[in-house]
Amino acid sequence: MDSPPFDTYVKTQLAPQLRRSDVVILDNLNIHKSPPAAQALAERGA
Repeated sequence: MDSPPFDTYVKTQLAPQLRRSDVVILDNLNIHKSPPAAQALAERGA
């Protein structure tokens, strides 16, 4: 998987399921450092 599909997954599948103060653990894989994905998680308060 590369960044565009990961970003789509985070925005459409993961983030909508999160509640404020949920913890998402990402490792140091390059796609996990995606600014769009980080923004989607931050908007949910995770």
